[in-house]
Amino acid sequence: MVEDLNKDDFLFDLTVALAMLAVAAVSPALGALSDLHSSKKKYLVIFTLASVVCLGLIPFVPESLFPLILLLFAVSLFMYEANMVFYN
Repeated sequence: MVEDLNKDDFLFDLTVALAMLAVAAVSPALGALSDLHSSKKKYLVIFTLASVVCLGLIPFVPESLFPLILLLFAVSLFMYEANMVFYN
């Protein structure tokens, strides 16, 4: 993605790092929420759909809005990784 848009790798790396930091911070609360409601499948579907929608929107965003591309990627990655709490 970064090479296709002629952008610095650091921006991509920072986006991944921030998304992973957010997942690490929120995962315990998501796990508790999942245990409290006993409806892991509902959360699994919601987080999966949010991840797919964000990732699916990226090709439609013009290159001039690169920060929006990174934001959509970060949200998609966050939703995918946070989804692992409900999968296990």
